[in-house]
Amino acid sequence: MRVDDRARIAVLVNSTAVGVAKDFLSLTDDDWLAVLDAKLLTYARTMRAALPHMIAGGGGCIINLSGRGGRQPSAAHLAGGSANAAVTLLTKGVAESYRTRGIRANTVLPGPIRSERADAVQRGNQALGASAAGWDRIGEPQDVAEAVAWLAGEGARHVNGTAIAVDGGGTAAV
Repeated sequence: MRVDDRARIAVLVNSTAVGVAKDFLSLTDDDWLAVLDAKLLTYARTMRAALPHMIAGGGGCIINLSGRGGRQPSAAHLAGGSANAAVTLLTKGVAESYRTRGIRANTVLPGPIRSERADAVQRGNQALGASAAGWDRIGEPQDVAEAVAWLAGEGARHVNGTAIAVDGGGTAAV
């Protein structure tokens, strides 16, 4: 691939919301493949496309939105949570692999954020009789946007390979 200097990419933000609200035994291979393709593989593809431009431009910043389900399992979000855990691991690996090339890569782990999707996840949890732990404080889209903006800016120039929870303290995991 030839990288054109005019096509420098300074910041890449990957964000997709996908999930299948089913219990484990109801998840089909197609469900798993759809979630992994929409989340993990899409992020891998966009990073693979952006990295040569970032390297040619002297560095860059990758921010992958994952979700707290990658750290805290939910009965209704096992496929999505597994994909989120994989995104966090992939991001850490990219951060380590390209840090000497001026690339920073971090993950943002939103908890429940006011949206139609959050409402659907909560309905799925309730339908499966799953715990509502951590749903007592719903964030706003701006909360996630501000975390992403900070990571993309100079104030986070020494932050690399980390996962930042934006969940109002709702994640029970360390």
